[in-house]
Amino acid sequence: VNLEMADQASIAQTPTTNNYSNADSAAERDVVSTVVVAPELAPFSLPSWYDGFRRNTIKTSIIRLTPEFMTWLCADSIVLPVECEEAERQRAGGSSCDKGWSDDDGWTDDEGGEGDGEETSPARASFPELTARIEEVIREYGAVFPKMNWSAPKDASWVNASTLKCTKAADVYTLLKASDFVNHDVLHGADVLVLRKWSNLHKSGEWRTFVCAGRVLAVAQRDCLLNYPFLILEKDAIVAKILEFYGDEVAEKFREDKFVMDVYVDRNSRVWLVDFNVYSEVTEAGLFSWEEILTLEERAKEGTLASPEVRIVMDEKEVKGDPLASYRAPIDAVDLAAGQEFETFMELCEKQSQREDL
Repeated sequence: VNLEMADQASIAQTPTTNNYSNADSAAERDVVSTVVVAPELAPFSLPSWYDGFRRNTIKTSIIRLTPEFMTWLCADSIVLPVECEEAERQRAGGSSCDKGWSDDDGWTDDEGGEGDGEETSPARASFPELTARIEEVIREYGAVFPKMNWSAPKDASWVNASTLKCTKAADVYTLLKASDFVNHDVLHGADVLVLRKWSNLHKSGEWRTFVCAGRVLAVAQRDCLLNYPFLILEKDAIVAKILEFYGDEVAEKFREDKFVMDVYVDRNSRVWLVDFNVYSEVTEAGLFSWEEILTLEERAKEGTLASPEVRIVMDEKEVKGDPLASYRAPIDAVDLAAGQEFETFMELCEKQSQREDL
């Protein structure tokens, strides 16, 4: 796996020019505009630590977001910005192919009484500068995976062919709008869009590390869903590399007393930093429980923890349930889509709706 690193962080302030009007979103605008980032969360926001670890992490572009865009993220409907329609039209060679979707797009008001019969649709958002910047980054990187300050839209991957890989701005917008994780970030003060260069990382190389008071308490295989037999022989060497990486590259740079660190160990045994997470139950403990982590913390304080606790999935019996299992498409939607791309799925939904109206 070739992880291309960034020479410098790309941080851009998105211009405020946009066309977003929604009379029902005033309360949402008030919520977004008054959110203050909790002090305990700030150090774990990717823009806070990226510069110090640029040469040891994934190439990344960071885009400052406007309050108008954040309000759009919190709005209920999922209608993509109008410029995405033009981009799709250009890709299709000039034909109209608006793939935006909404639960009320094009509906009329059945309770409006005797009207003039004209249909009205929700105001379309427009963020041309942001869209252009996203497309620019995608052209540079080839493909990206998006996240906000803290969270990636892993819970919404089902709307994007079960992947976070994005090859156009519309992919990015769809994932962000469909994600509860992203919405949670917004309501806790998120203000940037993070676009990281897409790399085909093998899940067996992903590890989660728990650190307290300058000491690694535990290291665990990140993927709880599969057993990788070769890790039984290689785990000691891998953990040694992770501990070396922590001591050489992290301990003196990331000065939080407690944190959870995600790393990737490539086929050449080089360790790459993926993310820093809050040391609390909001962060998944994976193959551990938080009760076990806190017990290890007490043992470290007492001097009875000789070395970090290491866990991998030793056999199929130790495989854990998917923590994202509850974030899936409705079963009837899955049946309808029958494994198709999400855009094809939406076309099927429209045809199904037309048949039901006959």
